[in-house]
Amino acid sequence: MKLPNLIEKKYLLEAAKTFKEKGPPPECMEETRYKVLINGEEFPPPAIAKYAFFHKYNEWPDQFDGGLGTDCFKMIESGGFKIKLDSKIDYRYLEVEELVYNQLIKLNKEQGTTFSVRQNATKNSELDYFIGTSESEYSAFSLWDIPRNTYGAIDIIAFIFGEVEPDIFTIELQFLIQKNQDSFQDATTRELGELIKKRLTEKQIEFSESKLSSKQFKFTTSLTKNRFRGEVEFIKGLNNYIATYSDIIDSAIYEIKREKPEYKAGTYSPVYFEKLIKKLETRRDKYQKLISVGSSTISSKGVLTEKMKHNLNTIFYGPPGTGKTYKTILRAAEIIEKRKICDYNEALKIFKANLHSQIEFITFHQNYSYEDFIQGLRPDTENDNQLYFKKADGIFKRIVDRAFKNPYYVPVGTEFKDYRVIKSNSDIIELWSERTKSIRYVPFQLIKDLIDGINSGKIELDDIKNRRNIDLPGLLESNVEKYYFGIEGTLYSICEFLTQQNVDFSEENFVIVIDEINRANISRVFGELITLIEPDKRSEGKTPLVAKLPSGDHFSVPSNLYIIGTMNTADKSIALLDIALRRRFVFEAMYPEYEIEGQEIYDIDILKKINERIIKTKGHDFQIGHAYFMGENDNLVSRMNNKVIPLLLEYYMNDKEEVVKILHEANLIIEENSWPLRITGKND
Repeated sequence: MKLPNLIEKKYLLEAAKTFKEKGPPPECMEETRYKVLINGEEFPPPAIAKYAFFHKYNEWPDQFDGGLGTDCFKMIESGGFKIKLDSKIDYRYLEVEELVYNQLIKLNKEQGTTFSVRQNATKNSELDYFIGTSESEYSAFSLWDIPRNTYGAIDIIAFIFGEVEPDIFTIELQFLIQKNQDSFQDATTRELGELIKKRLTEKQIEFSESKLSSKQFKFTTSLTKNRFRGEVEFIKGLNNYIATYSDIIDSAIYEIKREKPEYKAGTYSPVYFEKLIKKLETRRDKYQKLISVGSSTISSKGVLTEKMKHNLNTIFYGPPGTGKTYKTILRAAEIIEKRKICDYNEALKIFKANLHSQIEFITFHQNYSYEDFIQGLRPDTENDNQLYFKKADGIFKRIVDRAFKNPYYVPVGTEFKDYRVIKSNSDIIELWSERTKSIRYVPFQLIKDLIDGINSGKIELDDIKNRRNIDLPGLLESNVEKYYFGIEGTLYSICEFLTQQNVDFSEENFVIVIDEINRANISRVFGELITLIEPDKRSEGKTPLVAKLPSGDHFSVPSNLYIIGTMNTADKSIALLDIALRRRFVFEAMYPEYEIEGQEIYDIDILKKINERIIKTKGHDFQIGHAYFMGENDNLVSRMNNKVIPLLLEYYMNDKEEVVKILHEANLIIEENSWPLRITGKND
């Protein structure tokens, strides 16, 4: 049986107890790079997951994978426990890279400096946004774009940096290219290297040439004179280094290109720089996961570490008063801002400012329908002559349409002269001609590169219309081999359509919050479109799907639209939730907390005793949330009589005897002969 991604908390607690008694289960390591914290103790997640599975199903799972994003971790997190990196692992090198990256971003904003980090990932480097790991003991970046015909994980001219001893940093400049390449580009690059060596000698800057390989043309500046103590001195040294060598190398490139204008070398263009930054997103997201799972050795002060990665479909579930709405507002603000936000007041301002634009909020109820959520017919109240119905989009359809308004997206159904768009995603745009009964295929990358060229001023829209030959690889470093003729009319129509949309060219995220998502009939609300919300079925997924609504409109779900649901477990257990919904959402448990950093929870002992009794008699899903014991709820008598006791009576179907037992166990004084039940205080 396969490992599920949901399990009750009690089985995880039993698993921790078993691990302490017996050690790891069969085929499970005792030491792993991740730890799960249970009752103040650290345990290896795979072992806890296996034991929890065994306690519930009385057998071992036959399929098992551990790690971020796996069912193993999801299962543990569904029980309300957090997984973090082992604090003993040293990730100091990541902090050094973060320090350099933030400084380079600052230089880009202040001076327009463009840069590249090493692009070709090597083994064990995929978790980092620079290439270079704790094992390699160095990282690198470059300011110069010099194409070559040979493979290399590092740029030809690169700044290499690292922390060689605690708080001792080094920087060196390295020039490296193969000797045995006879192409014009590589041969001229070796000439550039000789010229740079000459300039270094003139300025009395020491460097050493590599004698290790007869195949390499390589030299580096002296490391011994470029050691800096402390981060402040390191950044000062980095700035001086960049300024000094930029002057030398820029002037050398200029001199070479003056003699050989066809030689390709220079700083990274702004358009290419943006592409490079986007290419880092995957590695940066993986790096961020290291931050988000709680490594105590990684700094969170920089720009990069504030990047967030969230699931597209999430449900916060738990008893009343556990902070689901609070967490929803924080999460929605982080998605919109694409950064970590810790201040709730800041998040609330962002939430309100974007409500009804990038954020929509809806509460499900028993009568909510497909017509309310997606699309339906509504009577035309302005027509006095006869009853007339018109098509009306629901809240989900409206925010989907807004989310699709990105600079490169051509909506399905868009018509261009003889063609109509029938498929549109990040790989291909397909257009159907009713006249010729044929499909025309346009590569998405070609459209994207043409639009980038138009917006950067390198080409004009009329260049496409007038069939001018456009060398996209030369102009834009495009992946499209060559701009070709035959579909100019279609290309012109698409590019004209996109340039007239007047949209912001930075992709925005959108969020729809569905409160009480479990109260509606999910099959009735989503209908056949429940499949479209799956990440791989969305517009940028592996298998994008387009449905046809009853009105005839084509409909798909964009990959930049996040769905956040909240679910009160006292109203309906997660085990009873529609299976179609459970399969498509990641569930994040929210149960009572008794200690929150920077915030006060009143009468913690009373809250704990109430919940302990509830767990014994009703289960975890009916606990009293900590929010009832926070904020303005500082008066114990008022809080209990007006909020907590009515909730307990509801839970226990007005069973006075059971509620009295709970109040007595919490050491509360019950008012005699009162109904509804009331308290007057607590026993000292």
